[in-house]
Amino acid sequence: MQGTRIKGSGALEVWKKQLNGTNTMAVALFNRTSATADISATWSELGLPAGTARVRDLWAESDLDPATDSYTAKSVPSHGITMLKLTSQ
Repeated sequence: MQGTRIKGSGALEVWKKQLNGTNTMAVALFNRTSATADISATWSELGLPAGTARVRDLWAESDLDPATDSYTAKSVPSHGITMLKLTSQ
């Protein structure tokens, strides 16, 4: 199954893909603008249950602080992307 766009129409986009395992998603946050931007996604948009989720930055190969009900990628560079793995707890 391929990923699907759940938010945005060109400038700031959020894509998701269900991964193996219960309540585990790959999430891509795209900044297609010419300026740095914050990009957010809520668990309800992603189809995750409300509550806390583990967050892993796939590019940096590191675990981030857990997030509750949403995640905001801060200062995504112009034409940049943030790739995450979210697992609800």
